[in-house]
Amino acid sequence: MSRSFFLLLVLKKSIIYQVNPENYRLILSILSKELIKNASGYDVDELKSGTTPNQMTIKSIYNDIDLDIESQVIADIKNSVGILSKETLVAQHPYVTNVEEELKKIEKEEQAQQEQALNDYFGNPQKTPEEKVENEK
Repeated sequence: MSRSFFLLLVLKKSIIYQVNPENYRLILSILSKELIKNASGYDVDELKSGTTPNQMTIKSIYNDIDLDIESQVIADIKNSVGILSKETLVAQHPYVTNVEEELKKIEKEEQAQQEQALNDYFGNPQKTPEEKVENEK
């Protein structure tokens, strides 16, 4: 009873409710943790090592946030195929540093796939890597 308090409501009759404040603290703690978890956030109080946040913990948080953002950007890029130009999509990709070079690589891969498909369809013998290099010269 020392940790509880009484709430007195007076209507026609007096009603006394006994409420334990520890229950409210527990509910608040649970709701706070669930909110942080569901919002993909971080509890600053748990990150502290002593009196200040640990540097490695902070770095890991930002790396995790960066990965989440990169994953979202990549998903958005994949969902934009057919809506935006290939050049625009490649330029927005977080792993691409040289757009022109990447577009050349993509074009080269697509040509190789087309050649392979034609060879498979018409039954032409495949060229060895050495023959391909000689033909490109």
